[in-house]
Amino acid sequence: MTTTACSTSQTPCKSWSWPKPDPPAPQPPSGEVEFSYNPQDRSVLDAGTTIIGGVGAGPTVEKARLNGANPARDGKYVFAPGEQGFVGALAFSSVARAIKIFEEALGEPIRWAFNGTQLRINADAGRDLNAFYSRQGKSLNFFHETDPITRQVVYSGGSGEVAAHEAGHAILDGLRPGYLGAWSPDPGGFHESFGDVLAMLVCLQDDRCLQRVVEQTGGDLSIPNLASHLGEELGTAINNSTGRNVTGGNYTRTAINNFVWQDPSTLPDKGGPDQLGRAVHSYSRLWTGSFYDVLKGMVNSNREQGMEPFQAIRAASTEALKLYGGLMKTAPRGDHTYRDMARALVAADRQYNNGARSELITRVFSDRRILNGREDGETPSFALADARIYQSEEESIRPQRVLLQGLEFRQFDGAMVDNLVDKSASIIQEAESVDRVKESLKHLIAAGRILYTDPGKPISEKDLFDPHGRPYTGVVRWENGQMVIERVKILSTR
Repeated sequence: MTTTACSTSQTPCKSWSWPKPDPPAPQPPSGEVEFSYNPQDRSVLDAGTTIIGGVGAGPTVEKARLNGANPARDGKYVFAPGEQGFVGALAFSSVARAIKIFEEALGEPIRWAFNGTQLRINADAGRDLNAFYSRQGKSLNFFHETDPITRQVVYSGGSGEVAAHEAGHAILDGLRPGYLGAWSPDPGGFHESFGDVLAMLVCLQDDRCLQRVVEQTGGDLSIPNLASHLGEELGTAINNSTGRNVTGGNYTRTAINNFVWQDPSTLPDKGGPDQLGRAVHSYSRLWTGSFYDVLKGMVNSNREQGMEPFQAIRAASTEALKLYGGLMKTAPRGDHTYRDMARALVAADRQYNNGARSELITRVFSDRRILNGREDGETPSFALADARIYQSEEESIRPQRVLLQGLEFRQFDGAMVDNLVDKSASIIQEAESVDRVKESLKHLIAAGRILYTDPGKPISEKDLFDPHGRPYTGVVRWENGQMVIERVKILSTR
């Protein structure tokens, strides 16, 4: 099935295909197989190859499969740029590698938030300058579009960074499904940042990528580099297609920034290149920039101990991955603030990293005004509740049903909203969460991010996207005549 979404603005018409799996190619290679691979974008690094283990027909690995036939050549999935199969091989190898690297950091297998064992990879689902993860579709979806200035066709699935970012959404959704049941900017911002941080750390586990970072920085990560800049080719095409610099540079986002915490209710909706906004892609930059400062501090510490830049950055990125794996054991399970997550990061460092970076983390997040120094030194209750990563919703989170009343909610006045909170939350924390829900819905409604539907109208996944191809944040469902706003469980790169 194909659908077209057009707007009255200068945004190009989007034509998307919603593909069905094709039969696997006959006698495909299996086991350890060589794939075309690029941990970056072609605008900054040429594609090379990598070995993926546990490959089966499709190609597939245990946790993911490529939708659509992608016949191998000479027992490999290695193709020249522009050849049929090249983008599929890149998208598959990037996702498979991101999953493997984070499973090693986590110390146990990843599970998905949907009912199934394999994440579907649609390497080229049509025209758009975007990519998205869908829990309902059990899939990662990538697209292509022509850059109006360079005239090159940009494939989001051909970027290892974009693919790893989207894989990060799927991974985090499996680890903390409650975040896609929360409404405030912080869980959504952390979701976007998780994808960006994973893409950056996966890049720094690749020798070619790491060597280029050393050449660009000499080991000083305060200097912009291909790991700190995310989605260079896609970001450039976005800016060229809009006719203005909407991202701040030749990237979708950068980890190098000086943003400090502000009450999200006081922030503009979208923000800008140098202005923090409450929209999740903008607000994510605060967490990403903070964690990048922690990574930078790790590298500096390693260099002070005598490591050369290459070894110092590699060791720091490996430690950072393990720290993020530990964070998934201490992180809150439902609605939360960046302060909650930063306290969980300190707790993870103490519990799984011998406290080696607790002082650094506390200082960085205090400088960013997310933490309040030593006042935030106590391990939060949610980090002590249970070290198991995977719990049922009944065990770990409880739903809040919030009533929206008032003219500020416009046509959604009287609607109910379900919000998910951590079971360890106090009465005060639950009340604060309700306030955040109402404030967030007020802004989302004003920004047109809630899709209204009539009673009895069936809604398909393609209906959950606006005319510009961006997923809505919420959609109206009707329960016995009651309007209920449900969180849309789709996350996109932009």
